[in-house]
Amino acid sequence: RRVVRAPSELELRELAALASRRRATLVSLVTVLGLVTALALGPLVGSAASGAALAGGALLAAGTDLAGLWWWATSGWVAGGLGSAGPADPLLTVLLVPAALTGGSGQSAVAVLLLGGVLLSGLGAWAAAGAATRSVGVRAWAAVVWASAPA
Repeated sequence: RRVVRAPSELELRELAALASRRRATLVSLVTVLGLVTALALGPLVGSAASGAALAGGALLAAGTDLAGLWWWATSGWVAGGLGSAGPADPLLTVLLVPAALTGGSGQSAVAVLLLGGVLLSGLGAWAAAGAATRSVGVRAWAAVVWASAPA
């Protein structure tokens, strides 16, 4: 019974070659998207890496530490105006994991997500395209197109 269902040596070699090609394409995709990010956002990445805060009207003012971010993400109080009871901002929940990975700084988490958006969207498109096709070339094409699409 095991012999009937077991893959042959040829099938095993084909699967190994496909996995190798998939890994090589993914590494080259990450390299290309990283270079595009470095070229397009180089000065911003350099200043954010040195600890400078990103500023802008639409950016979240996340200058708090991890404990404060946790409190704001799980609190039932909205501090706008005089304050009122209401649900927390869902973005704060998303920022908890990157903030924990960047040393507990909410501002660093915002910078990582904002400046790494091209790379993160390309990786997400690579994974999503894997559900639609097994072709490595089509997955790479979908990832590049999705990452280069304007926001």
